[in-house]
Amino acid sequence: MIYWKKTHCLGARPRRTRRKLARSSILGVLLTVAAFLSPLSPFSSPSTVSQPSASLGLPDFSFLFRPQAAAAHGEAVVIEGVPSIKQRYSLSCEYAAAAAVTLFWGGEVVSQDHFISEVPTHPNPHLGFRGDINGPHGGTRDYGVYAEPLVPVLEAHGYDATVFYGGAARLKAEIDDGHPVVVWLTTGKATPRQGFYQTYAGERFKLVAYEHTVVVYGYDEAGVYLMDVGDGGRYYTEWESFLPRWGYFDEMALLIHPK
Repeated sequence: MIYWKKTHCLGARPRRTRRKLARSSILGVLLTVAAFLSPLSPFSSPSTVSQPSASLGLPDFSFLFRPQAAAAHGEAVVIEGVPSIKQRYSLSCEYAAAAAVTLFWGGEVVSQDHFISEVPTHPNPHLGFRGDINGPHGGTRDYGVYAEPLVPVLEAHGYDATVFYGGAARLKAEIDDGHPVVVWLTTGKATPRQGFYQTYAGERFKLVAYEHTVVVYGYDEAGVYLMDVGDGGRYYTEWESFLPRWGYFDEMALLIHPK
């Protein structure tokens, strides 16, 4: 089966990848049902306490998200089974991306609401969530959170979490090993963004307008495959667009693995 990648403000261009018809059709149907039934689904109420589907007596689709080696599709390396998750709050993209990776591994789902209740607030996004999670996207007053404050929450729920700042080679190596990677970047395919530094309690940190977080699950010579929690869609973005936008955040990334 051939399907076309959608275009998006993150900088996608139409691209097609071949899949086996039977597997793709079955997987697509089950992923859709799983996303609808999941407590992380955009169809669930923000007040719902997120639990793994098995604990709610719902069908168990965890087998779809167990670790798989990355598969080569032509010249592309793509991790199969990374679920689509949509952020439930205006600025919860970091939490949604991390939740998607925990769902992929098939263990306890660390939901967006888990992060909201367990990550502290702080003016420095390296230390906690900056601003109002319901604030408008694109500003720096109501902003979001960087990778480091997510680590203790993930570890408390049975995961090893590692932050790295480090380039396309490291990103490719993790994808080759079957590890989806949460990355920080800006929205807009080729739109320059304004970054600046602030200091709080003696600590200096960088803020960049239109900060966003996605899950990278594949790559090829020309670009990366990503799941955008802004709408749960899957997109393809060229390296020349992806790398500068990732670079605003010193190529910040988060790895999540079961302990």
